[in-house]
Amino acid sequence: MEKTRIAEKTQVMEKPQRKAKQASYRTRTAYAWIAICAAVVIAIALVVFIAQNAQPVQVTFLVWHGRFPLAVTLLAAAATSGAVATGIGSARILQLRSRRRSADVLPVPRVGAAGTPGDEAAGPSDVVGVTGTGR
Repeated sequence: MEKTRIAEKTQVMEKPQRKAKQASYRTRTAYAWIAICAAVVIAIALVVFIAQNAQPVQVTFLVWHGRFPLAVTLLAAAATSGAVATGIGSARILQLRSRRRSADVLPVPRVGAAGTPGDEAAGPSDVVGVTGTGR
């Protein structure tokens, strides 16, 4: 009977160790390494793009005029549009976080049949601004 208990404890202890070994490749460092490798590949592609598109082009924007290499012009346009999209996305994220904070702070108590507060605990649908429609 003692051997059975020891065997059960050994089996219980082995399972978490196996799971830890399987999930060990999913660390922040692993994701950072993947991101660095992707950035290097993108940087190499950009260098090739710039080298192949070095001829100057005439650029006119509102009152500014000039001649710039085609690659620089395209990369500047892409960077500008990325900055605009990032700004709009960040504003939306801040707006949603603000709404969530204000909704989490103000619980509304339930009212019983006779108009007195009920005994039920407030649930997620009892928070001001939160409805069951998913909006």
